[in-house]
Amino acid sequence: MFSRSTQFLQRLTIINSPRNLSFKQLNHIKPTINRNLAWFSGQSRKETFGGKLRRRLKNFFIVTIVGLGTFYGYRSYRRYRWFNEMSDSDKTIGAKPRVIVLGTGWGAVPLLKHIDTQKYEVVCVSPRNYFLMTPLLPSVSVGTVETRTVIESIRSLIGPRVKFVEAHCVNVDPEAKIITCSSDGEQTVSRGDDVKAILVPSRRTDGASSRIIKDSARVRPEFHMKYDILVVAIGSENNTFNTPGVEEHAHFLKELLDARRIRSAISDAFESAMTPTQTLAERKRLLHFVIVGGGPTGVEFAAELADLVREDLQIYFPHLVASDVKITLIEALDHILSMMDKKISDYTERHFHRENIEVLMNTFVKEVKQREVIIQLKDSDELKSLPCSVVVWATGIKARPLTNKLREIIGLNIQSNRMGLLTDPYLRVKGVDDGSIFALGDCATIQMPKLIDRIHSLFEEVDTEHRGALDVQQFRTLVEKKITEFPQVFK
Repeated sequence: MFSRSTQFLQRLTIINSPRNLSFKQLNHIKPTINRNLAWFSGQSRKETFGGKLRRRLKNFFIVTIVGLGTFYGYRSYRRYRWFNEMSDSDKTIGAKPRVIVLGTGWGAVPLLKHIDTQKYEVVCVSPRNYFLMTPLLPSVSVGTVETRTVIESIRSLIGPRVKFVEAHCVNVDPEAKIITCSSDGEQTVSRGDDVKAILVPSRRTDGASSRIIKDSARVRPEFHMKYDILVVAIGSENNTFNTPGVEEHAHFLKELLDARRIRSAISDAFESAMTPTQTLAERKRLLHFVIVGGGPTGVEFAAELADLVREDLQIYFPHLVASDVKITLIEALDHILSMMDKKISDYTERHFHRENIEVLMNTFVKEVKQREVIIQLKDSDELKSLPCSVVVWATGIKARPLTNKLREIIGLNIQSNRMGLLTDPYLRVKGVDDGSIFALGDCATIQMPKLIDRIHSLFEEVDTEHRGALDVQQFRTLVEKKITEFPQVFK
C-alpha cells in the first residue's frame, strides 16, 4: 500500500500545476488511483503469477527476518538478565539472612518461586535437580507419557537468584544452625534413586534388564552449611512395613527411575514369554503382574497397565493377551480407595471386574520373592503363593531417615508423631525454641490446638455476663473469633 501511495505522490509532484490537470495527465495517473481505491475497497485486481509469487516471497522473508530478530533479541535479553541477576546474587552472599530449603518437591518449589530473594539469601539443597510430576508416574511406567514431559529443571523454575546444590542432607544441628550434606559412600547411584539400596548382583539374578549401575560420576564430598532459617520439605519414602523381599524384588513408584524400570520389566516379561521353548506354566507366570496396595497409586497403575495391554500389546501379542495375561491388585482392607467415597470405590471395583483385573481384598502380603508373592487371607492361617514376574509396591508412605533423625534430636517426647515433624499452624517445628526450623509437605504434620483443653477459658471469654450459659449471638461471636484457630471444629 505504501509503495503505491508513494508512486502516486511522486507523479503528482511532477505536474507543475496540480489544480489545472490536463486530460492526458489525468489518464496517466488514473491506473495508480484505481489500484489504491481497489486495495482500500477490498476488490481483487488482476496480477500475474510471477508478481504474486514475488510479493508473497518478499512478505515471507520480511516476516521471517523480523521473527528471528525478535526471538534472538528476547533470548539475548533473558540471558543477559539471568547472568546479571546471578552476579548480583553472588555479590550479596553473607549480607542477608540465609534460608536453606531442603527438597525440590511439591512443598519446596512453590516456596522457592515466591520467596523474596531481596530480603533473604536462598539456598536449595536436594539430591534431585528437577521437579517431578509424581501423579503422572503410572502413565510414564506404561509409555503413555514420556519421561521428559513430567520433569522440569529446578534451576529454570526457581531462577538465578536462588542457589541450588545437588546433595543429600544427612544431619541437622538445631543448636549451631548447621546442616551436614554428603552422599559419598551412601548409595552413589544414578540421580533420583535414593529410595532403593544397592543390592548384591547375585540377589537380582535373572531379573529385568533395568538394572542399577554403580559408577564414579556421582561424587559428593561432605560439607557443612550454616543457616538462619531452615525449611524441611524432603517428602516421604515408600513404606514396606518390614515385609521380607520387598526391597530386593518389588518395584516402587516414587521416582522417575522406578517408572523406567517398570516399563522395561513389562517389556522383558512379554519378550520372555515369546521364547519358543517357554513352558505354559512359565509363560503364565511371566505375564502375571501383581500390584500391592489399593490406594490411588496402585489403582491408577493397574488401570494404566490394563489399558496398555488392551490397546497396544494386544496388537503385537494377541495370543498372549487373550489367554495368559493376568493383573492382580492386592488390598489389605475390605475395599479399595478407602480414603474416598464408597461410591467411587464401588464403581472402581466394577470397572476393574469389566477389565479383567482381579482384586484380592482382605489379603496381606507376607513375603515377596523373585518369582512369587506369598499372601495370607484375613482370619486365615493358610499361606498362598502367587507366581508372578513383576510386583509393584504401592502401600503408602513413611518418614525419611532425616525426618526421624531430626525428631530424635529435638526429642521424641515433643516430636511424638512417627509420620513426620509436628508443627504449629504456622509450620514452625515444635521443640525448636527460636523458631528457625519450618517443615511442610509429606514430612510435616500440623498439630492443631485441642478444643477440649481450652473449652473452659473460651466459655468464660464469651460469657461476659457470667450467666453460665451462651445465647445464639454469643455462640456466633465465639465461632467468628476462633474459626481460624480451630478450623477442624467450626468449619
